[in-house]
Amino acid sequence: MSNYTFDTINDKEFEQIVADLLSKKLGVDVETFKSGKDGGVDGRYFDDDDQEVIIQCKHRPKTSLSKLKSILKKDELPKVRELDPAGYIFATSTELSRTDKKQIKEIFSPYIKKVTDVYGREDLNKFIADYPNIEKKHYKLWLHSTNVLQNLFNHGISERSREVLEEIHEKSTLFVETDAYDKCIKHLSKNNNLIVTGSPGAGKTTTAEQICLYLAGQDYELVVAAEHIEELEQAFVSSQKQVFYFDDFLGRNYFEALQQQQDSKIYRFMKRIERGNKKFILTSRTNVLNRGKFSTDIFTELRSEDFEFEIDVDDYTMFEKAQILYNRIWHSELDNSYLEVLYKNKRYLNVIKHKNYNPRIIEYITTKKHVRCEPDEYWQFIKDKLQNPKDIWANLFRTGIDSLSRDLIILIFFFGGIVSEKTVRSLFASLQKVGAYTNAHETFSEQIKFLNGSLLDRTIEHTGRVTYDYVNPSVGDFILSEYISDEVFFRRIIKHIPNAQFIHQTQSLMQNRIIQSDWVLQEVYSRLDKAASFALKEKIEFYNVLKQLTSKRNEELSTLIWSNIYNGYADGAHGYVLKFITDELNFDTRTVDENKLRTKILEWLKVQDFDLLLEEDIAFLNDYCSKFDDSGELGEHIKECIKEYAEDHITEYYLGCEYFVPAFDTVDFDTSDVVSVVSDLFDDTVFSLSNSEVFDIAFSCDEDSVVEKSRSEYDDHYDDDRYERGEAFNGDEAIETLFGDEPPQQ
Repeated sequence: MSNYTFDTINDKEFEQIVADLLSKKLGVDVETFKSGKDGGVDGRYFDDDDQEVIIQCKHRPKTSLSKLKSILKKDELPKVRELDPAGYIFATSTELSRTDKKQIKEIFSPYIKKVTDVYGREDLNKFIADYPNIEKKHYKLWLHSTNVLQNLFNHGISERSREVLEEIHEKSTLFVETDAYDKCIKHLSKNNNLIVTGSPGAGKTTTAEQICLYLAGQDYELVVAAEHIEELEQAFVSSQKQVFYFDDFLGRNYFEALQQQQDSKIYRFMKRIERGNKKFILTSRTNVLNRGKFSTDIFTELRSEDFEFEIDVDDYTMFEKAQILYNRIWHSELDNSYLEVLYKNKRYLNVIKHKNYNPRIIEYITTKKHVRCEPDEYWQFIKDKLQNPKDIWANLFRTGIDSLSRDLIILIFFFGGIVSEKTVRSLFASLQKVGAYTNAHETFSEQIKFLNGSLLDRTIEHTGRVTYDYVNPSVGDFILSEYISDEVFFRRIIKHIPNAQFIHQTQSLMQNRIIQSDWVLQEVYSRLDKAASFALKEKIEFYNVLKQLTSKRNEELSTLIWSNIYNGYADGAHGYVLKFITDELNFDTRTVDENKLRTKILEWLKVQDFDLLLEEDIAFLNDYCSKFDDSGELGEHIKECIKEYAEDHITEYYLGCEYFVPAFDTVDFDTSDVVSVVSDLFDDTVFSLSNSEVFDIAFSCDEDSVVEKSRSEYDDHYDDDRYERGEAFNGDEAIETLFGDEPPQQ
């Protein structure tokens, strides 16, 4: 009979084991419940008289028996009295003598009817021996059974394999079975070969190791390769059940492996494993395996896709993410004062739902040696790691990809989001022209297959358009902190960025003091030689940047821009044009050809191809009329155009302005705010409106649209506010049940 101490499992796992054991032992259906500071109920069932019997579990391996009894008397007894159950059963992972059981019965008298309703470690171990299927059902329990331990370490395995196995076994307490793990087991059962892939920190190595441990417990001998496939071939024994494990089998650089002919050797070994009493488990980063597939036909011949499984953090369910965090908390050596920080306002929900959630980050923030701050600084420490998880990507960028791939990934940063394949191809072509890369001869397809799945996500939209984005937003965070702020690197890489992205991103980077203004100024001057070929919008943007950086007008650009304005330009630059003209009018009206500009304004008003409800548009027209419209004729014409446009568009404008405040109980629509919006638009302008004109525009606002959006945005706002406070969304109940109301006590 096994003698479990249960110290390898957490309290929630212990409660489930007790529930399963008592269901079998008592022949009842035990329900499990939330355990928290106000509960006192871990399970219940109904007896033959339909009376409720409550089950309380205590799994506190670091608490002495005397302290446990004190806790029961002080904390648990008042809860039981309040619940007043027909019966009460107590189970603990602590070993109990007959005297101990009597004392616990007396503590909970009259609710515990008999001493045999108190179960200690020795009783639970007996039940486990009586019901071996329950032992097998609970993975961590089974892994530490006497029979499995004998199977694990009684084989004549090499010293290295033994060390790896012991290390994996030790880490098993921190492992959480996920759907990905179960699917990997099924893949392996079907094919005998399994390649587990994924991005850094997603859990591929942990999952592969635990599968090895599972098989070792099934009487498989573990053989671990340190560097070469030959190590596995030399240990091959036809008559023996064996599991071969090769972590990161293609290494950091696929071409090194290719030169050593690792691919063909692995191919032959996998073919050898396909049938019989052997299993072969390999891991690889997704990008390295993709490069391998492209560079050799061996993976195609092997049909490797049949036994590949990619672990993606996005595929974890919220509850699986919660289990991973909770298990780390339970086994953490952090003081309780730190854990209370995570429980405050249910902040653990914020961690679980964070866009950068990653098992490696969870390990980092719950490991004592990494937490070098006081408890009151711990939440900020967690947020910093989630917002900028450098450690996840540093190794991949520095040693896991070539410099051409790295620079291509970094260039994508300047586009601030989803990028079309056409743009990525253009960036790649620009880099290739430099000729400074050892693999510059490679095609775009070769590079993108290497990066897809590891650092980039490729999406084919319903229209057929192909786009790329980072696999995780933290990739961009890492690039920003590690590369963009380096002057030498910035000056080299920025030359490949098109004008529009160069202007937009560098403006933001300067404002946030990531880069220096002189870096940008130098690049701007280097591009001005081709200014005549720029689109009007780009010319104005360069003009504005130069004025910002030098506090001077650039006469050459100004002349080019005015020429474009007078002679016509493509749609999409109106806002930039109006701002430019306003600035020029305020600088010196002598730069303006009044007749040409008046003609252009009348053209705009005729086709109404720019948004007259933008305050800056009205401000521009007001400035123009103040300086050039002495007769007031143009001003009247403009006012009529604006009024007509406003009546058609006031609803959308009002819903987007600061006056609009979402409210759930909006029943009767009040136009007073809309009146204020219209009045503010025309105040202090030459286009003053009468009260009746203001009300005519205000009453054009669509009441139904305002009410609908008001209620919708109120609901969204309310949910966001609840999230900030850590309150439950729909579906969070299971997570809150798992965590309880306070940090687990041991």
